[in-house]
Amino acid sequence: GSSDTKNFATLAKNLRIFRTFRTLKMIAKFRSLRIIVRTIVEALQSLGFVLVLLFLLMYIFAVLAISLFSDYASSPLEGLLYQDKFVDIFSSVRTLFQLLTLDQWYNIAKEISSIPTINSLVTICYFVVWVALGAFIFRNIFIGVMVRNFQNISQELSQLDQAHKKKVRMERYA
Repeated sequence: GSSDTKNFATLAKNLRIFRTFRTLKMIAKFRSLRIIVRTIVEALQSLGFVLVLLFLLMYIFAVLAISLFSDYASSPLEGLLYQDKFVDIFSSVRTLFQLLTLDQWYNIAKEISSIPTINSLVTICYFVVWVALGAFIFRNIFIGVMVRNFQNISQELSQLDQAHKKKVRMERYA
């Protein structure tokens, strides 16, 4: 009855969703799109150890931040906007990830430095070292791996295309 029709309509709607996967066939047709997708997949494999190293450093810096900025996290001063940034390991790691994007790093460092019991030079050194390591060095490593994989795959596909063209010419004259 009515429930069978409703179930069939739901099933038909869900099956229509699978039609969207047909657009993935375009990857096979367009060479440049195929290179990009393959580059990303192979780069993710290559970046595994880099990500492990990044998360290890992030953990070390998070623990260091909790220790260095404990006076800031427990400060009774009113109006501190970023006081919850280095309270525990989870918030510290989240904040360090935010700092990788260079978002608010100067404002956070300036506010932490405003606490009299925290050494401003140590705070600035901490933030500059993290930003230099995370935002610049690791970002460049990621880009370098992606570019290297892109070049390798482009070269490999060019060689395959040349071999295919040579084969077609040989078959044409045979």
